[in-house]
Amino acid sequence: MSRNNLDLTGNPPTLSLAARASKRRKQDVLPLHPQLAEQLRQWIGKRTQLFPGWWYNYSAEMIRKDMETARAKWLKDAPDDSTRSEWDRSDFLKYQTEEGYADFHALRHGFVSRLASSGVHPKVAKELARHSTITLTMDRYAHVELDEMARGVNSLESSGDLVAPMVALEPVQPRNTQELSLVTAQEKTPQITGLSERRRPDSNRGWRICNPLP
Repeated sequence: MSRNNLDLTGNPPTLSLAARASKRRKQDVLPLHPQLAEQLRQWIGKRTQLFPGWWYNYSAEMIRKDMETARAKWLKDAPDDSTRSEWDRSDFLKYQTEEGYADFHALRHGFVSRLASSGVHPKVAKELARHSTITLTMDRYAHVELDEMARGVNSLESSGDLVAPMVALEPVQPRNTQELSLVTAQEKTPQITGLSERRRPDSNRGWRICNPLP
């Protein structure tokens, strides 16, 4: 990637990739966050080659060191010793946790997940991730945390009207014991076809017994 791939003064600032360099073999033009564009302007300086062709050989080591530096600074900025000890016991900014490794591909998962939690339309998230299908974007890359699910539940109005649509207007009367016994006996009775005996096929007999509805 070179400076020619970036337009940091445009509105919006963009990153362009030729079709030969894109994973889906199509030219891609992606908008950049204004804050990122400003940071890139300061970082680039007189650089011409931004990411040399061999950088991926050291990508894991590079991101590991960056995270160690960021975690050390985060702990140093703790307001007091008690808070620092509490933070130190967390997995925040650790390269390896029980959930896996924070490699470069994990950045894509984090990016898409943040788009989803920010309310970005799934179609927009798909295009920003440069995925071929929206199913891949939403099912594989977008992750939801427990606190986000809690906010979704809490966004519902606290009203009895919310419960009303969930209640059947006319309660369904379950079958009596005699009817259930008859159904069970019929299912256990083999059907005679010629000289062979076979049970009547039923892919979900348990459902019929536990949910005795017509």
